[in-house]
Amino acid sequence: MIKSNLMKLIYCLAFILTLNSNFAMASGDTDAIRFDDNLESIAIRNAKNHIRFKKNLDDYQQKIREWNPAIKDWSHPPHNQLIYVDYPYNPWLTGSQCAAPLGKDESSLPDDIALNAYYSASTGSYTENTGIKNLATSQNFPVTFGLGFALADEERKNFLVSSLYWTSPSKANINQGKNSTQSELTLPSEIGGNLYYQYVAKKYSTGFYAGYDYEKLNTYNLDEVSTGSLLKNVVNQIHYTSFGITKSFNLFDLNMNLKASYSKSHKSNSDSSSNNTLKGNKFIIYYSLRPSEDYSINVFYKQHNLEGNSKVAIKRYGLSFGLKIF
Repeated sequence: MIKSNLMKLIYCLAFILTLNSNFAMASGDTDAIRFDDNLESIAIRNAKNHIRFKKNLDDYQQKIREWNPAIKDWSHPPHNQLIYVDYPYNPWLTGSQCAAPLGKDESSLPDDIALNAYYSASTGSYTENTGIKNLATSQNFPVTFGLGFALADEERKNFLVSSLYWTSPSKANINQGKNSTQSELTLPSEIGGNLYYQYVAKKYSTGFYAGYDYEKLNTYNLDEVSTGSLLKNVVNQIHYTSFGITKSFNLFDLNMNLKASYSKSHKSNSDSSSNNTLKGNKFIIYYSLRPSEDYSINVFYKQHNLEGNSKVAIKRYGLSFGLKIF
């Protein structure tokens, strides 16, 4: 009899411990903050798992704020930090005894520094016109390597952004018109870089930037060919002032970014014997998809409209892959 009662007591205690464990696991559910998350997107993503909040997202957002006091700025919370998305209370303690806060107080965080590397390949066309002679060729860059750097303040509203790239063009098959034979030229590598100040209006997930661009760009001596010289490559160094806008958004839980920039040349020089300098502009449209914070898939379109002793138009389409270093 005693043995029977003892076994019943053991079974009862085991059941209670199992129940306690299940309740504890069910309480204090957490979620990791995703790239470009904000309070609203976090609430929408998690409300479907909590029946009591499905029809009242405003109340759910307020609760998330209360459960995670370490987060000060919910318009742009820290990436990858765990937060509570359900009542963070132990069901076997009084309601006032909350589980330990997750993460650190954002006010103690240092400036945010990021470094990314990327590889890209692009293809396009190059046309040049002097009024007497025309030149047309494809322009392909199968190998481009680059680095991108960003430094942010504590509020992540003000950024210093910079990038560098090196690219190796394929040989150019040049057509100088119906009555001219095709030429093939080996082109030197091109390089470029920029330095921008960027401000982010986090409420609208929108950024505005401005700064300096530099590129070492290949063109041709078509103006000299018109006077009897042989066709050859010309290396141009062009300096630009640039302005741009960037917009982040989420679609089907995927993080995306659109960016557009316009650059106006303010100085240039070339190694041509005629000392031909190019002036004009370029613009870039850039789309980025981030399946995770660690890497990105990007497509872009880039166009130059330049004038000197000839008119130059360059159009390029590209695909790139980015990898977060830190």
